Amino acid sequence: MIRAGWRPLTAADLDRLNEIADAVHLDFPERAEVPAERLRLFPAGCFAAIADDRMVGYAVTHPWIDRRPPALDSLLGAIPGDADCLYIHDVALLPAARGRGSPDSLWGCWTGWPAIMACRVWH
Repeated sequence: MIRAGWRPLTAADLDRLNEIADAVHLDFPERAEVPAERLRLFPAGCFAAIADDRMVGYAVTHPWIDRRPPALDSLLGAIPGDADCLYIHDVALLPAARGRGSPDSLWGCWTGWPAIMACRVWH
């Protein structure tokens, strides 16, 4: 497999995104409506990792309020008007696509954002 590149995620990618999510996030499932809503609310923050002409991963991000992560498997309804960071909701790669520099190349997709916040999962 060659190094994966990133392109904008589209609605046509959502079935594949959910297949990847189901394979990667066994302990943290989300309904298909969650990434679909994120894409609808903020398409500029959603990307597909492509290798050998196949989607092998994805990244879903959106503006949010620093240090107040939305609950897992929750719908947002809207992006808050006082959002002050880019929230990294999910970055997932299939095992065969890992270790090839894909996350490093993803950073270039977010140029121009004043802040990027990643949080760990609290349970």
